[in-house]
Amino acid sequence: REGAYDYISKPFHDIEEVSFTIQRWRKQQSLESKLSEYASLYREMMQNMKIRTFLAVDVSGSTSIKNGEDPFIVHYSFKAYQEFIESTVKAHGGIIHNTSGDGAMACFEQADNAVAAAQQILQEISTFNTQKNQLDHEFKLRIGIHTGEVLINSDGVVSEMFAESLDIAGHLQKSANENGVLASNVAVESVSNPSLFIPADLQIDGLATFRLGTLDSQEVRTGY
Repeated sequence: REGAYDYISKPFHDIEEVSFTIQRWRKQQSLESKLSEYASLYREMMQNMKIRTFLAVDVSGSTSIKNGEDPFIVHYSFKAYQEFIESTVKAHGGIIHNTSGDGAMACFEQADNAVAAAQQILQEISTFNTQKNQLDHEFKLRIGIHTGEVLINSDGVVSEMFAESLDIAGHLQKSANENGVLASNVAVESVSNPSLFIPADLQIDGLATFRLGTLDSQEVRTGY
């Protein structure tokens, strides 16, 4: 009743019983310490769990685009492409989470900004191909958009420990049409104008998907 973990009545007839009781207590203390640590980590994780929208962009058929081309021209064109993507993302308040090969993953606090960035990228890719792309083949892009929970660390960076939302955005990107956008139903529900999207007869990771319809240049500039 006073809070003791266990007790042994005197006189002690078996010293092994005493030893066993102490060992059991130590194991219990270790377990309680670990549970306390896990609880603390869980509270911290919940405090840093945020809703973000991810934009995944990649070049369709990038390997075939590079085949037979001068490596210097390939490097120049793809470097210019990455700069184009990064500048567009930043212009809409997003940050580049990571780049891998010819792909880029961007993070936005607002789903509307991610959609506006995707619209501008698709609108201006033809200009990029004319002015910056020095290869014989045009850059054609696939874009995926998903909104979900992620863990933001103390530096404001998305943690890779909980990467499901990033994975889903990547899967959407791979299934998008060339120069098209495929978004999850969660992302569509998060934008202010969901009528911009057309239902797609496709499920990705158990989520319904939508394709972004085309807008005129004025709507794209104003972010609809």
